[in-house]
Amino acid sequence: MSTPCVLVDLPSGLRMWAPNRSEALVLHHEIFEAGAYDKHGIEVGDGDCVFDVGANAGFFSVHLSRQSRGLRLYAFEPVPEVFDLLTRNAREHLGGSAVRLLPFGLSGEAAIVSFRHDPAFTLSTTYRPDDVRRAKRRDLAPIDWARAVVADRRRSGEIGGWAARLFESALATPGSSLATVSLMRLLAKARQVRRRLGERDVVAEVRPLSDVMREEGVARIDLLKIDVEGAEWDVLQGIEEAHWPGIRQIVVEAHDVDGRVEQVRALLSSKGYSVVVDREDWALHELLGIHTVFARRPVDDASIAHA
Repeated sequence: MSTPCVLVDLPSGLRMWAPNRSEALVLHHEIFEAGAYDKHGIEVGDGDCVFDVGANAGFFSVHLSRQSRGLRLYAFEPVPEVFDLLTRNAREHLGGSAVRLLPFGLSGEAAIVSFRHDPAFTLSTTYRPDDVRRAKRRDLAPIDWARAVVADRRRSGEIGGWAARLFESALATPGSSLATVSLMRLLAKARQVRRRLGERDVVAEVRPLSDVMREEGVARIDLLKIDVEGAEWDVLQGIEEAHWPGIRQIVVEAHDVDGRVEQVRALLSSKGYSVVVDREDWALHELLGIHTVFARRPVDDASIAHA
């Protein structure tokens, strides 16, 4: 099964390529509406250099290009079919930026790895599936997951307000909540079966970030955005000591397995960053153990001054 490719009309008036409307709405809400990566003092200005690690279809890069001019964008996407979506969106929306689309991922060392890829849900693609699974909370009842799913689908616009209110009312009513949860679990199980039938392993290359900086002649990164579904620690391990001072801002989505969020916070603090740990507005992120770590260098840090 190959990754679908559809052109989706988005609430902002944009038309972008995505594997399906559902993923497009999720990404649009997260990036364009909620500003998931624009918080806690993170700023990107004209001419800045951005590494978009885990670029997927390129929604974040497109978002940045609409805010700032003359960006130098490096977008990393290792899955060939998703890279095709990224290429299409870059061709149509990134004409005002200097763009390098790189068909590989980042990690702690150069390697060939196997990504678990679901063509119908590309946002879950990972080569660390065990870490993603272990980060999930185990202390919740099915109704907690059902409420989170309804809240997030309403938030992204996948279901309308009236439908969400209907589900929320049913989940809040003792007489109907059990039946509603049972129905939602049945539907979720059917989707899970379809996903497992469609999932496949995609072999792709990963490289250390420092190697790429040398190869591309990049001395300064104004924003390093990392969203790699459980492999975020690996990406950070690919930064050599000499390159840390040249990275001005970092935003990392981190799965809290084995204390990873605190590990990421402590690492970035030790490298001289001011760090804030937050969570996006998705209800499911709390249940899945997902946090976002924002890191900025002091504005007067001479090591990151423009050349």
